[in-house]
Amino acid sequence: MDIMFAVIALIVITIIYALVSLSSRRRLEQAQAERDDLYRDCFLRGLAGILAKMASADGEVDPDEVKVAEALFADMGLDDVNRKLCHDAYKAASTSALPTSYYASLFAPYATLESRRMVYEVLWDVAAADGRFAAGEEKFLKDLMGWLALDDADYRQNLESHRGKFTGDRNESVKSAAGKLAGMVK
Repeated sequence: MDIMFAVIALIVITIIYALVSLSSRRRLEQAQAERDDLYRDCFLRGLAGILAKMASADGEVDPDEVKVAEALFADMGLDDVNRKLCHDAYKAASTSALPTSYYASLFAPYATLESRRMVYEVLWDVAAADGRFAAGEEKFLKDLMGWLALDDADYRQNLESHRGKFTGDRNESVKSAAGKLAGMVK
C-alpha cells in the first residue's frame, strides 16, 4: 500500500510538473514574441524618425527627400501594418520637437553595425535628393555618427562616394539597404 501511494504521488507530481512547465513555456514564448514586436517597433520608429530629421536638417523638407524614405520603406518589403507604422512615425517625427538623438536611441540598440552603416549611407542619399549639400545636413550627418556609434571613416567614405552626386537621383544604396534591413524586422 505504501508503494502504491508513493507511485500515485510520483505520477501526480510528474503531471503537475509537466503542466506547470508547459504553462511556463507558453508564457515565455509569449513574452519573447512581445519583446520581438517591441524591438521591431523601436527599430522602425527610430529609422523613420532619423530619416524625417535628416529630411528637415537643412530647414525645409523637399519632396524628393521624402521619396527616398518612401522608397526605402517600400523596398524593405514590410507588411501593411509595419509600413503604416513607418509612415506614421516619419510624419510624427517631421513635426516633433524631439531631438534626433531620441530617434537614434530607438534605432541603434536593435541595429547591427552593418545596418547602421547602411542607414547612414541612405541618409546621404536623402541629403543629396534635393541636389545640394546644406550646412545643416553636414552637421546632422556628423552628429549622427556618434549616436549610431560610427567613426570618422564612415563620414569620409560617404562624403567621397557622394561627391558630385547631389543630382536628385535615387541612389541604388537605398534598394540595397532596404533588402538587408528587411531581414532585421521580420
